Amino acid sequence: MSIRMVMPVRGAADALGQTARLYRPNEVLKMDEPWQIELARVFVENGWAIEVADGLPIQEYKQKRGRPKKVE
Repeated sequence: MSIRMVMPVRGAADALGQTARLYRPNEVLKMDEPWQIELARVFVENGWAIEVADGLPIQEYKQKRGRPKKVE
């Protein structure tokens, strides 16, 4: 299973969850181990990542920045 991060999220970096890391946007991750598959499932369910098929072209996502529009 491979996923691609859509937004920056902190998550576990090892099987025991003792260390954490920042998963950055547009980072493609290959999730093979059981703990990684569970982490990927959580990321996808919350909309922080999308599942990608191997060999397909990857579309880049950009986060929107700036001030919110003024409501009158």
